Amino acid sequence: MASLLDDSVNVPRCAAHEAAVRPASVRTQVFAKLINNVQTDFCIINYSNRVLIFITQCAKIGNLFSVRQDTAQKNGITSPSPLFIYEISCLLGSDSEEITQAIRSLAEKLYINKPILLSLTLPVPDHRTVILLSEALLEHKCW
Repeated sequence: MASLLDDSVNVPRCAAHEAAVRPASVRTQVFAKLINNVQTDFCIINYSNRVLIFITQCAKIGNLFSVRQDTAQKNGITSPSPLFIYEISCLLGSDSEEITQAIRSLAEKLYINKPILLSLTLPVPDHRTVILLSEALLEHKCW
């Protein structure tokens, strides 16, 4: 019986496996920070086509939202300094006006050009907390 480490054994390889395109590297940042004296956990995963962000102050993953950035146009023409519009939809969990406003505010402050999947689990999503969350995310920016 041949050893698994023995290079003398000729193993046929699939041509499709050799020609397969490898995915681009994924950049990840995982960190924690005190926000309003509450332990807040962050995870940022930057894929080639979107950014996945988890933020929690409750030690669990909450709702999942999709955030897409679009620009305002007039007659199909974008202005030199475009106004960005954010389309936010709740994919998992319940939706509330307060959490939607917090997510929109975060998206505006982060200025990510790719679609975002965002899980935001906060006991109280107030404006001050959202500003501190955006500052923490920008400190560990990997997109």
